[in-house]
Order: sequence, then C-alpha cells, then structure tokens
Amino acid sequence: SSPTFDFGAASLTEPIGNQPYDNGHLFGGFDWAWRYESGDWKLFYFDIPSGTAAPGKAMVVDTRWVTVPTDVDTWIFARSTDFYSSLDPTFFGPQSVELVGGSNDTYIGSGRFLFNTATGGPREVVAGEIRDGLGFIALLLTRSRPHLSRW
Repeated sequence: SSPTFDFGAASLTEPIGNQPYDNGHLFGGFDWAWRYESGDWKLFYFDIPSGTAAPGKAMVVDTRWVTVPTDVDTWIFARSTDFYSSLDPTFFGPQSVELVGGSNDTYIGSGRFLFNTATGGPREVVAGEIRDGLGFIALLLTRSRPHLSRW
C-alpha cells in the first residue's frame, strides 16, 4: 500500500522454506527447449495510493540473487485503462495493467534466453513510471544453474 516495499527472501543466504510455494526462491525445474513462458515466475502485487504518482516519479526495482549465469528478469506492470474496463468496470474491473519498465528481453527462441543484466552480475536494477493503483512486479528465472537461485 505504498511505493516503498520489500519482497522475496530476507537475505541471499536465507534457507529454502518448507512451503510448496516459496516466495523467496526461484527454481530452475523446467524444460529449456520449450516456450518463453515455461520458466519459474513469481508475481508480487502492489497498490499505490491515489495521489502518489506525479510527472517524473519512477519505481525502481532492485533484484538480487546468488550466482551467475543465473539470470532473473524483472518487469514492472502498472495501472492502465482499457476499452473494456472503461465500458463496464463492474464486470471487467476498474483497470488493466501494462508494462512500464523492466529487463531487456533476450529471448532467443525455444525457451532460451541470453544472460543480460543491467549490472553485468547477479543483480538487476530496472525502473518504470509510477502510477496510482494496482500493479505487479514479475520475476522470471530465464537462465539458471542446474539447482536453484535465491533472490
């Protein structure tokens, strides 16, 4: 409920939890020879209070993990009005979302991505326009060591 928040593991050394869906860890258990969306995704939703957004304000997301060549792409999606939500918000909801910032898309086909981060190492820093309302941050494990990645 604010433009400043933390998500994921408390630290890069935090052990894996005992729950089936651990929000602090990404796992590379997928088929590299398949499709774009076959990686491990984590979505973190936020609600920016009305009146927070202003021209020139941006959301900065700093994603960190342990090892290279593991790569975690980070995308920011924010409030967007669309035809359907304008037409009938009681049925379609008050808004949609659209991509406002994020990692370079290095998809090369068949479920494969090139390693590319803004820092050159196990850290991605991206920014996007801050908008009032609901949005989400999407993390995708695009390259991985054979085991897992803490982020």
